[in-house]
Amino acid sequence: MIQNIEENANATHEKGELGEVDLSQYLFFMAFNLVGKLTLSRDLLGSQSKDGQEFFAIMKKVVEWAGKLNLADFFPSLKRLDLKGIKRNMMQDMRPTLNIMSGFVKERIEE
Repeated sequence: MIQNIEENANATHEKGELGEVDLSQYLFFMAFNLVGKLTLSRDLLGSQSKDGQEFFAIMKKVVEWAGKLNLADFFPSLKRLDLKGIKRNMMQDMRPTLNIMSGFVKERIEE
């Protein structure tokens, strides 16, 4: 992980940027791969992989949706109505993530 961070910082520095790195992305991959090692005995996502980048972007959106103020939090009787569309939008964003995850499980079953 440290080597990937260093390579990414050098690459951005060579582009004329400050060499800044989104550390939250690497910490997310580290935590996610730790769970992958424990459950499926392998790393699931690489920080440079297309699936990894897509998965991280989707999870950021889901976390944003989860943090939004919802009327159902104050009035539980409104929970089924989903007035602000938070649940609907969150599930829509989660669909590609679930497809990626099911691919990991299918690979493990085939192994």
